[in-house]
Amino acid sequence: MRFVRSLLVLLCVLSFLKVSSQQYNFINYSFEEGLAQSQVNSIIQDNEGYLWVATLGGLSRFDSHNFKNYSTENGLLDNETTALFKDYSGNIWIGTTGGIIKWDGLNFISYRFPKNYELVHVISIAQDLDSRLILGTDGAGIFIYDSGKFLRISEQNGLPDNYVRTIVFDSEKSCWIGTRNGLCKLNGNKIERLGNSILDSLNISSIITDEENAIWIATLGEGLFRLANQTLVNLNVSNGLISNHIRAAFIDTKKNIWMATKVGICKFDGTRFQSFTKEDGLKIENTKTIYQDVESNIWIGTDGGGIFRFNNEGFINYTTKDGIASNIIMGITQDNARNYWFSSYGQGVVKFDGTNFTNYTSPENLKNGTVWTSYVDTKDNIWFGTSEGISEYFEGKFKNYGIAEGMPFNKITAIIQQSTDTMWFGGIDGIAYFSNGTFGKIDKTSGFAHTHVRNFFKAKDNSIWIATKNGPVRYFNNQFIALSEKFPEVNSTIINATQDYQNNMWFGTDNGIIFYNGETCRNIKISDQYGTNFINFLLTDSNLLWIGTDKGIHAMNLEQFYANKLAASFIHYSTNDGLMSMECNQNAAYKDHLGNLWFGTNGSLVNYQKVSNKSDDRRLSPFIHITGIRLFMEDSALFNYFKKLDITTGLPINLSLPYNQNHLTFDFTGINLSNPDFLKYQYLLENFDETWVRETEANFATYSNLPYGNYIFKVKAKSKEGVWSEEATFSFEIRPPYYLTWWFFLLVIIVLIGTIYGIVKVRSRTILREKETEGLKNKAKMLSLEQQTLNASMNRHFIFNALNSIQFYINTQDKKSANQYLSDFARLVRKNLDSSQTNLVYLYEELERLELYLSLEKMRFPDKFGYKLKVSDELDMYQQKIPSMLLQPFVENSIWHGILPSHKPGVVTIDIQVVNEDDLLFIIEDNGIGINNSIKNKNGHLKSHVSKGMEITRSRIELLRKMTNQNFYINGPFEVYDANNEVRGTRVEIMLPFDLENSIL
Repeated sequence: MRFVRSLLVLLCVLSFLKVSSQQYNFINYSFEEGLAQSQVNSIIQDNEGYLWVATLGGLSRFDSHNFKNYSTENGLLDNETTALFKDYSGNIWIGTTGGIIKWDGLNFISYRFPKNYELVHVISIAQDLDSRLILGTDGAGIFIYDSGKFLRISEQNGLPDNYVRTIVFDSEKSCWIGTRNGLCKLNGNKIERLGNSILDSLNISSIITDEENAIWIATLGEGLFRLANQTLVNLNVSNGLISNHIRAAFIDTKKNIWMATKVGICKFDGTRFQSFTKEDGLKIENTKTIYQDVESNIWIGTDGGGIFRFNNEGFINYTTKDGIASNIIMGITQDNARNYWFSSYGQGVVKFDGTNFTNYTSPENLKNGTVWTSYVDTKDNIWFGTSEGISEYFEGKFKNYGIAEGMPFNKITAIIQQSTDTMWFGGIDGIAYFSNGTFGKIDKTSGFAHTHVRNFFKAKDNSIWIATKNGPVRYFNNQFIALSEKFPEVNSTIINATQDYQNNMWFGTDNGIIFYNGETCRNIKISDQYGTNFINFLLTDSNLLWIGTDKGIHAMNLEQFYANKLAASFIHYSTNDGLMSMECNQNAAYKDHLGNLWFGTNGSLVNYQKVSNKSDDRRLSPFIHITGIRLFMEDSALFNYFKKLDITTGLPINLSLPYNQNHLTFDFTGINLSNPDFLKYQYLLENFDETWVRETEANFATYSNLPYGNYIFKVKAKSKEGVWSEEATFSFEIRPPYYLTWWFFLLVIIVLIGTIYGIVKVRSRTILREKETEGLKNKAKMLSLEQQTLNASMNRHFIFNALNSIQFYINTQDKKSANQYLSDFARLVRKNLDSSQTNLVYLYEELERLELYLSLEKMRFPDKFGYKLKVSDELDMYQQKIPSMLLQPFVENSIWHGILPSHKPGVVTIDIQVVNEDDLLFIIEDNGIGINNSIKNKNGHLKSHVSKGMEITRSRIELLRKMTNQNFYINGPFEVYDANNEVRGTRVEIMLPFDLENSIL
């Protein structure tokens, strides 16, 4: 392959065309603005819009508002970051000391070099078709990283030098390697030398490829080379290059080549070089890297000054540094020879022929150095209105007119040619005219009585609109017509006037702009800020209305205005767009023969080059990101409610919150590197908000007391140009309280069914129990009646024996015993008859009757038995009630079946005790023959009678127990034994509740 170093065609078209000095706006971001460190090695933008900056003191990520810095504490191998690269998947790779680092969207993942290469710096990164990373280092050659392994290629493998500054793939996927000592190619894992003495010796800093697959080689010492079709062309300082020592280079979207050097930056458009240094607004000339973002902003990394943003060349500023006499330009016009004339405040006028500035100052040429306005008439005379009159420039000479020359007043702020031979001059005192060499004043006799004339505008129908203190005045057919006569609302200070492509008029005031279509007037405010609504100039350009204010320049698209039914929207231009001053000067706006616009501001003369921006392909829609979610204003409060973060957004996946964790704040940011200060936001919480929240500058949204449900938060950003971003979204849920969940409803249903079933069951049992109780009561009544009958009839044998005993006492003439026996027997019969009327009797009554019975039996068998009656002192016999005839059947049984059959006298003991403070215990015990012997000796007659009484008593006690569920029982009769285990008698125990009466009730 043969390479020839020549200039050929390129050098034929190249000429060193020095562009006149002018001021561009470079926005600086350095350590003070939050950048990690001011020495910048590399810049790149990721797919999310963030700008990454590699510095010697850490890595920075810029969202157009703030920098977020990363260091070794965040996972970097080293704070000295030297290279940046974005791979096919959008991952950002960082070259640093001792290896490389990948940012996957959430974390930094480090890949260290093999041993002995811990101090090597990665200074260039590329990726081949197999997704292998090709890493250039500052002394160790090339490392190829593939699947976790490093393969080193060095001088021993044919590499020209181990210091590899740049690696690039061309359109044919060939890999070009630029080293400190020559150019080569990498094929697979092998180095291919080009065999050209020049290319093999170049100290290469950067390689770029263009659309024609030409290779551009930036060098340190020999300028820029272009290699195409085996032809090598060198461009250097002799061709206009700013310096032969180029540190970095790239091709922008308009095919311009940008180069960073120690003495500034340089742009090559294929025809000429244009340099940017301190004289052009670049405050730090020692640059190291250069990059273009998706919005077409040029970013310059410097060696000690941070980064600079140069967003476009639309606005070009001219100041005293460029040769004009003053930075405050008040009037702009252009003569027939295409020379520009700029009127200044205090320094006369400036003539600009496109290359050189010529200043004309007072008193040599002008009446006064403060020139408010300028105008070129049909004869190419140039008129200047000053603070002391009029200056006329014609055929290279100035002629001045003041009070001495017949001017009615001095200060002139507006000029227009009223007719071929008549000029009008407006000022604070109204309108003066100059016609046929004579000055005069238009006064009330002519129909004009206004003052403070600031501007004249000639409409398409040749009428002249006059901006005055009391509204706009139209001059047509020799008549002055004040618009305020028909529309009183326009009776305000008018500063300027213009006409759009639909022939409607626009007037600038000190409080907004006025739209007039011949039938209606409408006042339009640009914003809520007073300075923004102070209209210093108006200029129509095709479908745009340009508006100069105290807060920058605004542009309104008139086509959109009419299409949107007179709804106005504005694009704001400020220092971020290249203006050196935001304050515009009154009526300092002009459109030249090329269609470019000129504006006068308080800090510079501004040229807006529309032609150079026709192919502006910058991204207009901003990026938008939800950057965080706070729960009750706390960043970390969400950690308990999700398991995983989204690697793309960094937000929680499947966030599920309890119903009482419902106060959420969403933080978001829009990324617009060109105009970050003009972003507007709209957001909506789906399933909560009915419509999008109105536009706001706030970058957060708070929702409190959210009800349970599923939600999607949506947010979008609008750029200064009015272009909306795509929506950023985040889905989450707030769970309902437990008492509103399906399982709780199911549980409630189950419990309800169970409760209803239980109630029915209990009710059924209650009804059944009531029936049983009713039956028991009925049975108890029957038993009671039986008891009463028993009580009434008594024991027939006892009565028979008692009557025999009475007869015996009478026959033996023992009248005393007969009388006593008869008396006790009568009392017993009466008590039995009384107790037959009730179930319960007082204890003392029952004991009296029992004693009567025992006394009668003892009189019959005086030597056979005795009895003992014991009552607990705790009992009140006159208050305590017991069932009637409770004890008599058992006492009678003890006498007749226990004691009388015995051959020795016996004793019956009745003991009444209080047990556990709640129960009564009745004990009937005898010392007779015992129950077993008694059963053997019983005859049927006695057995039948006694058993009947005891059986009724047992039944009564059992019924009482069932009815009251109280402690009722009869234990016995049972035998008792002495210490020798011999029968010593029979015993019966009866247990009753203490409060028997209430228990039965």
